[in-house]
Amino acid sequence: MFIIAEGVVSVQAKLENGKVLEVASLGAGNFFGEMALLTGAIRTADIIALTATRLIEITREDFEPLLKEHPEIFQLVDKVSHSRMTDTETQKILSQLPPEQVKDPWYKVYMKKIQHFFMELIKRPV
Repeated sequence: MFIIAEGVVSVQAKLENGKVLEVASLGAGNFFGEMALLTGAIRTADIIALTATRLIEITREDFEPLLKEHPEIFQLVDKVSHSRMTDTETQKILSQLPPEQVKDPWYKVYMKKIQHFFMELIKRPV
């Protein structure tokens, strides 16, 4: 896991079509690589330095004693990880929608789809 001491990084996820989507930019005080540290999972995004950046690396050996002393840290990191995963998946979905749908709140998008579905049903001969 890395904590950003100085600088700004871009978090980029690869889409199924091979394109790259920036899902976040992180600055000083933020961290990344927590999923690999906590679960051993492979990374799901690339981190690209946008400015001169100084990082602090935290290894599993560093982290384990800290978690034993302060178990609430795990809950915080876990909460951030889940939020990031949800945000990333949402951004991936949004990136595949037509621009006019992205501008609408989600409920309007789904309402339009439902309305379209029922309008098509009404038009079908019985």
